[in-house]
Amino acid sequence: MALWTFSEKPGKTRKSVVNDKYPLTEAKGKISRVNEGPLSRYSALFEGNNFLSLSNETTGNLNIHGKSQGVTVMAWIK
Repeated sequence: MALWTFSEKPGKTRKSVVNDKYPLTEAKGKISRVNEGPLSRYSALFEGNNFLSLSNETTGNLNIHGKSQGVTVMAWIK
């Protein structure tokens, strides 16, 4: 399980508060944060083509594969 609160400033790696083994890195530009959010005081602000990425080498237990496997992703989008 992983949970990101996006409290880090732009240019910093986003760390999961549940397990810091899953660092999200910025790609195609810095990602700002805004002072609002359902789980913390912050949310990520995506503009243009920028995105967050988790490298395959660091997916660890989040890498669920095989027959009858599944994953749940939750996101609050404004």
